[in-house]
Amino acid sequence: ETWDNVSREAKDFVSKILVPDPNVRFDCQQMMKHPWMTMELQSSTSLANAKTKLMKYVSVRKDKSYKMRKDS
Repeated sequence: ETWDNVSREAKDFVSKILVPDPNVRFDCQQMMKHPWMTMELQSSTSLANAKTKLMKYVSVRKDKSYKMRKDS
């Protein structure tokens, strides 16, 4: 569900930077040249959706962190 609205290029980018072997993983120059990094934004709607999801995630994380500190 999290990846449903993510472009093919973005998924490819993430798959190339989340590689355990540093000899295979993209370096900074390769990242900056990747098509996803160089493409124009298609829609501000997608960004608004991403922002909403990020805000929800941060909120949940804060709640969990607060509960953990409270229980300690």
